[in-house]
Amino acid sequence: MRWKIVADETRFAITGLWHEWNEPDGRAVSFTMLAVNSDEHPLMRRFHKPGDEKRSVVIVRPSNYEGWLASSSMDEARSYLDLYPADEMRAVECRAPARKKDNDPGLDCLR
Repeated sequence: MRWKIVADETRFAITGLWHEWNEPDGRAVSFTMLAVNSDEHPLMRRFHKPGDEKRSVVIVRPSNYEGWLASSSMDEARSYLDLYPADEMRAVECRAPARKKDNDPGLDCLR
Protein backbone atom coordinates (compact mmCIF):
# COMPACT_ATOMS: atom_id res chain seq x y z
CA MET A 1 0.00 0.00 0.00
CA ARG A 2 1.09 3.57 -0.62
CA TRP A 3 0.37 6.73 1.30
CA LYS A 4 -0.37 10.31 0.44
CA ILE A 5 0.19 13.01 3.00
CA VAL A 6 -2.56 15.61 3.31
CA ALA A 7 -2.09 18.97 5.04
CA ASP A 8 -5.01 20.88 6.54
CA GLU A 9 -4.15 24.00 4.52
CA THR A 10 -6.36 24.36 1.47
CA ARG A 11 -3.32 25.63 -0.43
CA PHE A 12 0.37 25.22 0.25
CA ALA A 13 3.67 24.94 -1.58
CA ILE A 14 6.74 22.77 -1.15
CA THR A 15 10.14 24.41 -0.86
CA GLY A 16 12.44 23.91 -3.78
CA LEU A 17 15.43 25.21 -5.65
CA TRP A 18 15.88 25.59 -9.37
CA HIS A 19 18.70 26.58 -11.69
CA GLU A 20 18.52 27.54 -15.35
CA TRP A 21 21.41 27.70 -17.81
CA ASN A 22 22.14 27.64 -21.53
CA GLU A 23 23.38 24.51 -23.24
CA PRO A 24 24.59 24.34 -26.86
CA ASP A 25 21.22 22.88 -27.91
CA GLY A 26 19.05 25.22 -25.80
CA ARG A 27 18.02 26.13 -22.30
CA ALA A 28 18.36 23.58 -19.47
CA VAL A 29 16.57 23.64 -16.14
CA SER A 30 17.21 21.64 -12.99
CA PHE A 31 15.08 21.60 -9.84
CA THR A 32 14.75 19.81 -6.53
CA MET A 33 12.36 19.72 -3.58
CA LEU A 34 13.99 20.41 -0.22
CA ALA A 35 13.65 17.86 2.57
CA VAL A 36 14.62 17.95 6.23
CA ASN A 37 15.16 15.28 8.87
CA SER A 38 11.92 14.10 10.43
CA ASP A 39 13.18 11.51 12.93
CA GLU A 40 11.22 13.26 15.70
CA HIS A 41 8.08 14.18 13.70
CA PRO A 42 5.10 12.13 15.01
CA LEU A 43 3.68 11.44 11.52
CA MET A 44 6.56 11.64 9.06
CA ARG A 45 8.93 9.43 11.10
CA ARG A 46 6.66 6.48 10.21
CA PHE A 47 7.89 6.48 6.62
CA HIS A 48 11.09 5.22 4.91
CA LYS A 49 12.82 1.92 5.53
CA PRO A 50 13.85 0.90 9.06
CA GLY A 51 17.33 2.26 9.73
CA ASP A 52 17.08 4.92 6.99
CA GLU A 53 17.00 8.59 7.83
CA LYS A 54 13.42 9.83 8.14
CA ARG A 55 12.83 12.93 6.05
CA SER A 56 10.01 15.13 4.85
CA VAL A 57 9.57 17.82 2.25
CA VAL A 58 9.11 21.31 3.69
CA ILE A 59 5.62 22.73 3.32
CA VAL A 60 5.27 26.51 3.02
CA ARG A 61 2.02 28.14 4.07
CA PRO A 62 0.53 30.79 1.74
CA SER A 63 1.32 33.47 4.33
CA ASN A 64 5.04 32.64 3.93
CA TYR A 65 5.24 32.45 0.11
CA GLU A 66 6.58 35.96 -0.33
CA GLY A 67 9.18 35.60 2.42
CA TRP A 68 10.44 32.26 1.08
CA LEU A 69 10.65 33.50 -2.50
CA ALA A 70 12.29 36.80 -1.52
CA SER A 71 14.89 35.28 0.83
CA SER A 72 18.17 37.08 0.20
CA SER A 73 20.49 35.04 2.44
CA MET A 74 21.05 31.44 3.42
CA ASP A 75 20.07 32.18 7.03
CA GLU A 76 16.82 33.82 5.95
CA ALA A 77 15.94 30.88 3.68
CA ARG A 78 16.80 28.38 6.44
CA SER A 79 14.28 30.09 8.72
CA TYR A 80 11.51 28.58 6.54
CA LEU A 81 12.81 25.00 6.70
CA ASP A 82 10.57 23.75 9.51
CA LEU A 83 8.47 20.62 9.58
CA TYR A 84 4.75 21.14 9.18
CA PRO A 85 2.91 20.45 12.47
CA ALA A 86 1.81 16.81 12.74
CA ASP A 87 -1.56 17.77 14.18
CA GLU A 88 -2.33 19.61 10.92
CA MET A 89 -1.58 16.66 8.59
CA ARG A 90 -2.67 13.10 8.07
CA ALA A 91 -1.59 10.07 6.05
CA VAL A 92 -4.20 8.58 3.73
CA GLU A 93 -3.82 5.03 2.44
CA CYS A 94 -4.06 4.76 -1.33
CA ARG A 95 -3.15 2.54 -4.24
CA ALA A 96 -0.59 3.41 -6.85
CA PRO A 97 -2.17 4.59 -10.11
CA ALA A 98 -3.53 1.57 -11.96
CA ARG A 99 -2.23 0.56 -15.37
CA LYS A 100 -5.76 -0.16 -16.49
CA LYS A 101 -9.12 1.20 -15.40
CA ASP A 102 -9.49 0.98 -11.63
CA ASN A 103 -12.94 0.22 -10.24
CA ASP A 104 -12.26 1.95 -6.90
CA PRO A 105 -11.10 5.55 -7.53
CA GLY A 106 -11.60 6.36 -3.84
CA LEU A 107 -8.17 4.91 -3.04
CA ASP A 108 -6.32 6.48 -5.99
CA CYS A 109 -3.16 8.31 -4.80
CA LEU A 110 -3.64 11.00 -7.43
CA ARG A 111 -7.07 12.12 -6.21
